[in-house]
Parts: sequence; C-alpha cells; structure tokens
Amino acid sequence: MVNKIVVTNNLRKIRKNQGMSQERLAVRSGISKQTIILIEKGDRLPSLKTAYAISSALRVSIYDIFPFQSIWINKDHQKLM
Repeated sequence: MVNKIVVTNNLRKIRKNQGMSQERLAVRSGISKQTIILIEKGDRLPSLKTAYAISSALRVSIYDIFPFQSIWINKDHQKLM
C-alpha cells in the first residue's frame, strides 16, 4: 500500500518551493486543477501518465514526488489479471 501522505507532502512541498500555484501547475502539466488538488489532498493517486506530466512540469524526477514504484506496478499487474 502506498503512503498517500508522503506523495501529498512531496508534491505540495516541491510545488510551493518553486513558487508555483496549483493553477499554474495544472496549465504547465496539462492536468486539471481539480486533479492536482485531489492528488495533493491524498484523495487520488495519479496514473503513471499523470505523475510524469506533473514531474515534467515541475522539472524534477518523477521519483522525487512519487517515490513508490509499486503505485504503478500494482495497478498494471491488476489490469493484466
């Protein structure tokens, strides 16, 4: 199971350290502001595509924000079954 608090804290911390608003991150990443809010609140875990878009918009490694590879491995494994 993924620790949503770590994902939430990492995303919010990196975004704020860069002086970026949720709205600006949404525009730069192509992800809706509502989705950014839900991820930061811990109400939604991002897909690999969404996580990559967010990390690219912030110009950091995907693992700086989302340090758990199992997030996507488990989802993909479940889809194959």
